Amino acid sequence: NFIKGAMVKDDFSLYHCYRNGDASINGLIDDYAFLLKASIDLYEATLDSDYLKFGKNVCHKMINLFWDNTKGSFYATPIGSVDVIVRQKNLLDGAIPSGNSVALYGMVNIGQYFNDSSILDKSNKLSLQLGEMAKKFPINLTQFLSNHYSLLSENLQIVILNKNKEPNLDDELIDYIVNFRHLNKSIFYISSEYHKNIYMDILSTYDFIPELTDKLQIFICKDYSCQMPVSSLDEIKKVLNKQDNFKSQRFAEGGSKDLGDIQLFANNEEYFLSLIHISEPTRPERIGDGGFCVEKKNGGGGGGGGGG
Repeated sequence: NFIKGAMVKDDFSLYHCYRNGDASINGLIDDYAFLLKASIDLYEATLDSDYLKFGKNVCHKMINLFWDNTKGSFYATPIGSVDVIVRQKNLLDGAIPSGNSVALYGMVNIGQYFNDSSILDKSNKLSLQLGEMAKKFPINLTQFLSNHYSLLSENLQIVILNKNKEPNLDDELIDYIVNFRHLNKSIFYISSEYHKNIYMDILSTYDFIPELTDKLQIFICKDYSCQMPVSSLDEIKKVLNKQDNFKSQRFAEGGSKDLGDIQLFANNEEYFLSLIHISEPTRPERIGDGGFCVEKKNGGGGGGGGGG
């Protein structure tokens, strides 16, 4: 609420600094990218559609002010800046991920939530440019690589219809859906016609949202085409685990301090990930990002990977 009230203008442009009651200096790409990510994370943690709507507005303002239509990436400073000689770009991830890498996360999620082809096209352009750099310097683009993988993942929508009941995040079923690990997942919680209309106002595609009934119904949709509804936790687990063809496991179970290799299964192929770099090598419980080497079990192919 402080950021919305003090650091965000009426047109959703941002300030960079706040001191002694005054906000000043136009926001940079990092300010927009991280606020966008925070909005998406808050929405998925609370299922409050106001956060999603706010994130959409921040995303569009970020694109309008920072996007380079020629090369397909974001400048560090907004268009019209008079106090810079050359508009530079920060593309590499350091101890703090770059604004471009975090912006990719935001655009992929907003693009998928709102089925916005324009934003998704820009996500692909940004991913292509950073991907060329990642071929040479994967260790310097770990956050990008993590977000890039979500761009390649299958798009999944989960619609929860629960009439006259606000989301209870302590409920075992809701908690399972919110925390289900799928890199490209969109959740829509509808408890009334009012909330349904909110989604209809902000979504470009809403035909996939079913009519609200008196009983709990959960629809699992792939590319906005929904299956028959389910209502129990066991049914949800069965459907989601069938949809999600990606599995991983650690070789050794040693808690957060165990940094052993990881075994992955994707599309019936078996891979091994070996850790080659982490941001906090002496404090594993506070790792922010990491780099991995990926290798198929049969030895065919290898390359850089990412953490997050």
